[in-house]
Amino acid sequence: MKKIVIVTILVLIQLSGMLFAQKIEVIKEKVSGSRPTKRVQFIDENDRVIKSINLVEENPYNKLNYEIDRTDKAGHNYYKSIPFDDLFPDKSIFDSDKIEGINSVYAYPIVNINNKIKEFLIITYKLTTRHRDLFTGSLSTIEIYNSKGIKIKQYIDKSDMSSVRLTKNGEYVLYSYGNSGGVDGSAIKEELGVKVLSLENDTLIIDRKFRTGFSPNNHYVKGNLFIISSTKYEDVKEDLLEIVHFDNRKIYSLQMPRSERMKLKKITKDGFIFGQLHKKDIDIKTLIYERDFQVEKF
Repeated sequence: MKKIVIVTILVLIQLSGMLFAQKIEVIKEKVSGSRPTKRVQFIDENDRVIKSINLVEENPYNKLNYEIDRTDKAGHNYYKSIPFDDLFPDKSIFDSDKIEGINSVYAYPIVNINNKIKEFLIITYKLTTRHRDLFTGSLSTIEIYNSKGIKIKQYIDKSDMSSVRLTKNGEYVLYSYGNSGGVDGSAIKEELGVKVLSLENDTLIIDRKFRTGFSPNNHYVKGNLFIISSTKYEDVKEDLLEIVHFDNRKIYSLQMPRSERMKLKKITKDGFIFGQLHKKDIDIKTLIYERDFQVEKF
């Protein structure tokens, strides 16, 4: 298993009198008929900008010392002919047969924003690489900002980090990693999985591969719970839910039809409450963690 290189930029700082953002806005600027994301702004209760993040200037992969192939409409650079060894000196995650003879890769950036949680902002910068039609890996940087616009954490990994989620209390972060290109479409031999880290001490809490026969669907947050969703290969209407419950230090798993999952009304301390016909239905079905789910400790 590859090592995660963790860089802690700042710890949570309590400064009296410092303004908190009431909202976070993602600014898209119209360029030649498109609307690429250019920056993120933290806005206070008086509609004043207390912090602005320029995604082009802050992108750590936008100033690499390699030949630029082109620049996209947002201002991010695409590179060409980067020596493979420069980006991936450690070959442990790769299929040696597939990378034999590769001496350069074509690299292009991906910038993702997650501002769906009020108290924090997550920015993911990725430098994804290809050699002809082969996906050859990804370098990823996650940045987490608090409501003051202060960068509190930065995590760097050579895997394809995606679907980054943060608990409401800001104590844990989850992300997917590994081979998202499929066995034949990727040089990475590592299977898809998820990792959960504690932001307090940067400890790896969970490293979990997806269950055999299931492909990743989505991850989402309900309060301080992580819910990992995956779909059955031969039945796209059947989902597997895996609930990471930090208070109980347990993972609760349940396979169910997607049509039933969409009727979820409420999550309680004991389990899930569903409507019978739809999520607003007063006739309910209750599933209890310790009774109706598979249970494992972590």
